[in-house]
Amino acid sequence: MTPQRQSPVHLAWVPLGALLVGLVVAWTPLGEILSRPLNDWQHRIAAPSKPTEGVLVIDIDDASLRQLQPVLGTWPFKRDLYALLIEQLRDAGAKAIAIDLLLADAHEGDVALAQAIARPGAPVVLAAAGLRHAQDSAPVAEYPTGGPPSAQRPAPRGAMSWPAMAMPSETLWPAPGQLPRVGIITTPLDDDGRLRRLPLWHAWHDRNVPVFPLAVWMALAPDKPAPSWSTDELGRVALAFPGANGAAPVLPFAALARPALGLERPDALMKAVKDRVVFIGSSAVLTDRVMTVNGQSDGTMILAQSYAALRDGRVLRPAAAWSPPLQLALALVPALLTWRRGRVEMRQDALAAALAALAVVGLGLAWLTRQQMPTPWAAPLAAVGAGLVLAEIARQRDLASTNRRLANERAIAAAANQAKSEFLANVSHEVRTPMNALLGVAELLWATELSPEQRRHVRIFRESGNTLLELIDDLLDLSKIEAGRFELDPAPFSLHAMLERMLALQGPRAEQKGLRLELSLDSDVPDGVHGDRKRLEQALTNLLGNAIKFTPQGRIELSVSRAAGSRSQEIDFSVKDSGIGIAPSKLQAIFEPFTQADGSVTRHYGGTGLGLSITRSMVQLMGGQIGVRSVAGAGSEFRITLPLPAAEPPQADDPGVPAQLVATANGDGVPSLLLAEDNEVNVYIFEGMLADQGLQIDVAANGPIALDMARQRRYDLIFMDVQMPGMDGLSVTRELRRLESAGRLPRVPIVALTASGQADDIRDSAAAGCDLHMGKPFAKQALVEVIARFVPARTAGHAWPAIGSALVPAPNAPFPARPVLDSETALAALDGDTALYRRMVDHASVFIAGWPQDFDTAHGQGRGEHMRGLAHDLRSIADNIGAYALSNAAARLEDSITLSPTSEPQPDALALVRAEVGPVIVALTRV
Repeated sequence: MTPQRQSPVHLAWVPLGALLVGLVVAWTPLGEILSRPLNDWQHRIAAPSKPTEGVLVIDIDDASLRQLQPVLGTWPFKRDLYALLIEQLRDAGAKAIAIDLLLADAHEGDVALAQAIARPGAPVVLAAAGLRHAQDSAPVAEYPTGGPPSAQRPAPRGAMSWPAMAMPSETLWPAPGQLPRVGIITTPLDDDGRLRRLPLWHAWHDRNVPVFPLAVWMALAPDKPAPSWSTDELGRVALAFPGANGAAPVLPFAALARPALGLERPDALMKAVKDRVVFIGSSAVLTDRVMTVNGQSDGTMILAQSYAALRDGRVLRPAAAWSPPLQLALALVPALLTWRRGRVEMRQDALAAALAALAVVGLGLAWLTRQQMPTPWAAPLAAVGAGLVLAEIARQRDLASTNRRLANERAIAAAANQAKSEFLANVSHEVRTPMNALLGVAELLWATELSPEQRRHVRIFRESGNTLLELIDDLLDLSKIEAGRFELDPAPFSLHAMLERMLALQGPRAEQKGLRLELSLDSDVPDGVHGDRKRLEQALTNLLGNAIKFTPQGRIELSVSRAAGSRSQEIDFSVKDSGIGIAPSKLQAIFEPFTQADGSVTRHYGGTGLGLSITRSMVQLMGGQIGVRSVAGAGSEFRITLPLPAAEPPQADDPGVPAQLVATANGDGVPSLLLAEDNEVNVYIFEGMLADQGLQIDVAANGPIALDMARQRRYDLIFMDVQMPGMDGLSVTRELRRLESAGRLPRVPIVALTASGQADDIRDSAAAGCDLHMGKPFAKQALVEVIARFVPARTAGHAWPAIGSALVPAPNAPFPARPVLDSETALAALDGDTALYRRMVDHASVFIAGWPQDFDTAHGQGRGEHMRGLAHDLRSIADNIGAYALSNAAARLEDSITLSPTSEPQPDALALVRAEVGPVIVALTRV
């Protein structure tokens, strides 16, 4: 489901939200936290992959200490050894010597070392350390301010301040008050314990001391101004520390000490040292390990690599002021496109977000490789992700809105469909009722003495009425199919009997036109099948009717056979005629509603073009197929293939319908019928059709009268109109069935007589207790067959129950001992105001008659408060008119609803109200 395009303003919050997320990440500590992994990755990319050139690390390692212990003793060695090492390195051609050892305490041999440092040749840089707290044993704060130029150069940009510093011992100074060349080896790490930036200068009182790598660079160029390395606001440089592949060459301490002590030739040493800056440190000191973005490394190696980076200008530049906004703007492009488009297309938006992220990364890598400038990626990438997330949120909101709109439209459509169904049911009833009168009168008139001209008029009258009735049925079927409410009723039936009955009905029509109607039934077609007999018969009847209509002369053949090569039990039905045929260009259109193969067909043959459309829909609903082959002017063949599994056919009913119903053989009794019908014309038709059948017919004009008459007399058969004033036929039927059950009385056959013939109406009739559902209009023969089905069950000479006591309830039945309607007490409560009481009775007649249906509706919808209100109103109204038993029952029902946690009425309380409603309705008709 794709949300509809909306105004771009509708999605303006998507790019604005993405921008806000990007700015929050960029301007808060969150940005640094999120950017750190990406920046480390950039540092690893920018790190050199080849070994650092021009430097050499001499490591005072554990192996060298063990090797030299027989000669020099244990560590620490006398410092005159370092004097020998310095001279040896100068002789080997070292460019500078950096001793990464903190010589803060006086030690034996300091004089020789101080003299060696002061001699001309490769400059020597000693290590100093910044201290967080001043140490009483180190008078660092009292050192004079004089010294070599390296200790006096001003810092070009911010310096890291220390409250105290640990300097080389005064015994190593070239002269009193004159510091040797020193560099700070103490460098604070980031909060995650990694070294990423190196402060160039360290502040100590009124002097600036360079960092150790910078001090080495300055010792080699004492008069050369320092390059303008890119530093941050704290004066730190960002260095891309190389990994294992980019480490400087390392010599063990023994390789330097042995030649210096004359224990071996210095040839190999001289080759390794020549023209290099030598860094001397000790890996034996476990604390001299530093973690970088490329992993853990020796501190001396870090100092050597830092010096090489400063020397070669391999310093990473801080991001330019314009780079973050540019990347952020690039990251907002997908959100802006979504805003401009006016709707969310997740596939396109996800692709745009991926391209924007790649563009941000690609642009950052280009700046990194060309300008050594890492860029913060967290903010733009967060903006890209936020834009995508916000777009998805917008899509979900639009989908939810669309779903709500569609749900509302579906509810409206369902309500419209319900209204349509109710309208069709009402129209069907309202049209069929006068149609019943018209066709009934026509049938009665046909049975009288008529002149030839009158008989022709009546024949046209009957044929036109039947055509109109067929049209009504077709329209109702089409509307149910279109609304998806067309229901099937599959069951076992006799296929052979159905075919014979259908041909018997269609035969007279064919004979009138001089056509031969033939049935070809293969021997392997089973008699009993499982399917919807009524719909199959309707489909075949439509095809046979069309064949008869469009065949001027010749023959029509209905062929039934098993489907060729079908594993399932499919059966082919073929209707072949020799009629006018259908042009090839019209074959597809004939199955469309209101479509004829030719416009002149309607004028010559009549019809609405609904039959084939309904037939195709019914066949498809039954899981089958329909097709047509035709040659214009040479006839047509319609073929239906349906899955009809074999089944045991039901036992055929043989009611033994007589041509005329008569009284019992000995004449002791006449079959009695009760017709509950409020339409006088329908009563007239009913009585006219059965006038010659020897029946006693009583008529009840409404539901309450029908209930009262059925209670007072035992009828052989009751015809119950469903829609009646006062009390509908189904309510009367339910009350009669309740009375029969309560009094253990014989069951009276009841036939629902209604113009509503939909499946729901038939089910409702059966649920109410009707034995048969008979639709209007009906023919005389059909009416006689229905009566014969129930009335002949009475044997000759049977004595009918006495009139007046047949349906009197048993003593234990729940009827009140007092009068059903105590009007005298009610009038006394109204001070004898008869007019007011009359108005109350009129209102009560309407309210109580519709109360059962209203309560059932509220109960079915779970509307507890409405049920309680209906019970309360029934209680009050019944009390006002003197129906005190009903009032008490309603009060009990109201209490049961009020006290129930689920507002569910107690079944016995509801049953008691239903038992009291019927007698009250009957009593009200007599007031």
